[in-house]
Amino acid sequence: MSSGNVHSGKRKKNLMLMALILGWCFLIFLVTMVRLAQAHDIAKSFMPARQQHESQTEDTKKQWDSEWNEKTPERAASEKSMNEERASHRSEGDKTKASWDQTWADSTPARQQDEHSRDEQRRAHRAETDANPPQWWENWDARLNP
Repeated sequence: MSSGNVHSGKRKKNLMLMALILGWCFLIFLVTMVRLAQAHDIAKSFMPARQQHESQTEDTKKQWDSEWNEKTPERAASEKSMNEERASHRSEGDKTKASWDQTWADSTPARQQDEHSRDEQRRAHRAETDANPPQWWENWDARLNP
């Protein structure tokens, strides 16, 4: 490969372009650093307001904690009564479940009889529709398309 005037001219052009790109990147870096330094100074001006907000938040937390501690006896009494109510409700639930189980067991023969009669009705309906399919279809169609 020959190295002539065209190649050296292109090399100079490429190096110049690379220098421009690197210079642009360096300029962006410098601008960013300057802005960051200014941002730090701006943030310092907000520090008193932030400290005031933090102190107000801490005061509010202390007030809530003191109110919480003052109401502890009332809360304990309230929780005790709620626990008693829960216990009585659970025992009623156990009684209710036991009585429901007994009712279910007592009604099993009647329920089985009802299920048997429903099964018989289904079998009779199925036999009727199997014996008369056109009539069944006509009835069905008449219901859908009056």
